[in-house]
Amino acid sequence: CIRWRKKLREGRKGNRNQSNSVIPEKIIDKLFCNIEPDILFFAEFDKYSTAGKYITTSLEEKGYSPIYPDNRTNMSSKVFSSVVAFSKHKHLSEKSPEGCLAYKWNEIIINEYRIIGVHIPSSIHEPERANDYWNTLHKHYFEHSEEKIIYLGDMNVYDEGTEGKKQFNKLIKVAQDGWCKT
Repeated sequence: CIRWRKKLREGRKGNRNQSNSVIPEKIIDKLFCNIEPDILFFAEFDKYSTAGKYITTSLEEKGYSPIYPDNRTNMSSKVFSSVVAFSKHKHLSEKSPEGCLAYKWNEIIINEYRIIGVHIPSSIHEPERANDYWNTLHKHYFEHSEEKIIYLGDMNVYDEGTEGKKQFNKLIKVAQDGWCKT
C-alpha cells in the first residue's frame, strides 16, 4: 500500500486540474525502481485530478487495470477521494459491507487471499463515522477469520490514546498471527 496523501494532495490543491505532474512521476518511478508489484492500492485517490490521471495512464501503459470499490466500472467525477486498486490481472471488487463508506473500502479476492484496502476516518475529526467503520471492520474480520485476510491502507491510528488507535490495537490482539509492522 502506498500512502502519499500529502504529496498527492499538493497536486490538486485548489484546482484538481493543476498541471503539477512532478509528484506523480516520482511516485511511479519509486514504485517501479526495484520491483513490479502484482497489485497496488491507493487511498485518497482522485481519478480526475492531474495526479490521478497521470498515475492511471502510467499504470495502464504498464498493463494494470483499475479496480474501483463495489464492482464499479468507473467512478463519478464527484468522488474526490477513494480507495482504488490497480492489478495486472482482472479482478472484481467485492461489495462493501453494509454501513461501510462505499468509496473508502475496496475488497478484492486474489487466489485464496481477501485483500481489503481501507481508508478509515479519523476518530478525532469524525468520531461517529470512524466508530461505524471500525465496527464494520471488526465484524468483517470475524466473519472471514478462517480466511487469509490482508487489511491495508490509511487507518488513521497514529495518535496514542485515540479511539481509532484503541480499535486498531483490539484488532491486532485478535489477528496477531498476521500482523507485520513495517
